[in-house]
Order: sequence, then structure tokens, then C-alpha cells
Amino acid sequence: MLCCLKHSLPRFQKSFHTLTTAASTTALLYVDKGYLICNKPPGLVVQPNQGEYDLGHLYQEIQQQLEATKQQTFYPVHRLDKPTTGCYVLARTPHMAREMSRQMKARHVEKEYLALVSSKTLKTSMAGVIDHPIGQDEEGRVRLDSHGKQSLTQWKVISSNSESGISLVIFRPKTGLKHQIRVHTASVLKAPIIGEFLYPSPSRHPERFLYLHSFRFSFFRYFGRSRHIITVAAPIPPYFEDYCDQLGLPLPPSAVTGGLWLNRIPAHNIPEIGGRWII
Repeated sequence: MLCCLKHSLPRFQKSFHTLTTAASTTALLYVDKGYLICNKPPGLVVQPNQGEYDLGHLYQEIQQQLEATKQQTFYPVHRLDKPTTGCYVLARTPHMAREMSRQMKARHVEKEYLALVSSKTLKTSMAGVIDHPIGQDEEGRVRLDSHGKQSLTQWKVISSNSESGISLVIFRPKTGLKHQIRVHTASVLKAPIIGEFLYPSPSRHPERFLYLHSFRFSFFRYFGRSRHIITVAAPIPPYFEDYCDQLGLPLPPSAVTGGLWLNRIPAHNIPEIGGRWII
């Protein structure tokens, strides 16, 4: 099911660039005939039911980067929380939006997130799977709920700083529920994300930003009579990289540079579908 209606370019008073001062100034990462993948900055609201709808600013940025001569229409296919950064996908036609929705429903899409979490017990290379249902209370607040929806999150500690009690963790959610990673890591691992402000076990390291980044997004495209997997990685915001440097937490190289892969092999262009890496 398509999660949002189509959107073109309405007028907005605030400049999109005011939302990107602490993040990458490059909005568009990858484009092909069917999809666009952007690097969402912190503070950008993409959920239309929250009273603030800032996607028009992102669309203006995309139009400029594409050097489009006429207004285009884009179709959101998933959501990211307001403070979360990273890969955000837009379809270019209703058909491609439905195709991505089908892949997500079938769990063919793979999403990977990087987060800095606060925990004295997590150590480098620790890994596991969180399998705990979550639900919402009457006020819409997400919480663990034995009678809620199935919710599955894989996780692995990439690196850890024992002195500060901060670890860099990669999360791979296998289901796509609201605030799933945030609730699972805070309530099950007892390791809230740095900057977390909503869930139990509040972070001992209050920060201006939530250190949660949609790092990699993998999906299928069909061409040449076969199915191919495309992976796009979004560079982390500069403040995220700086904090990791201060803590001595090494990052995967593609978390800094971003990148495009076709069938797990680095690529810059995918001519069969008009695909190209922008930055």
C-alpha cells in the first residue's frame, strides 16, 4: 500500500537550507528512471500527519540538482522519523511506488542503520536479534507490548569506547514498525541512542541530535531479463562523524563517502535503468 499521496512543489516560507546546516548539504544521492534516493537531514519532517510537512523543501533541492526544466511529481514510499538522517526513497511514478511498496511488504528491501548508543555492557563484535512485539498506547506512544505487532531487529556492535560507555551499532530491522529501533535498543538492550528523548532508559549523554542514521538501502530492479540488487549508502552527517572521531570509534568507509553498488559490486552508473550516483 502506498504510504503517502503524491506531492509536487507548494510554496514554503522556510528555506530548506536552514534544515541542513548541521548535515550534508547534498540532498540527492542516486537517481534512475524509477527512483530517487536522498540523504535526509535532521529536522526534516516527512510524515504528513504531524502538522509540519517539509517535503516541499526537499523537492525544491532535488529539482535544482536534477536541473529540471519543468516541475516533477514524486511519490514517497516510506518514512523516516524527524530526527533520523540518511537514505530516503522517492518513486518517480505511481507504478514504481507500488513496486517498492510490494518489495517492502515482501521484506525484500534491506535497510541498515548506524547509531551511537549509551551502554556500559555492550562490547565490540557483540551481536544478536531482538524479537519483541511492540504496540502503541492511547496517546500513540510506542512501547513493548506482548500483544502488539511482531517486531524483529538484528544488531551488531561495530566498535565501542569503554571509557565513555558509547558504542557504534549497526541495526537491520526486519520489520518496519514506527520507532522500532529506538524502542528495541532503549527498552530491550537498555542502550538508548545518544540524543534519545522519548523512550525509557534516557541517554546519559543528552545531545542536540539523535545519532540514528539510515545508512544503507538495498532493493531490487529488473532489467536484462533478470533481477539485480541495488544498494545505496548515505554519508553520515558531519556532526556524527566528528563525534565518532572524538570517541575513537572507527566507521565503515562507505559511512563517510556514501556509495552505489550493483549486485554487491561498487558502481557509479547503471545505464540499463538510467541509474547514476550523484555525489
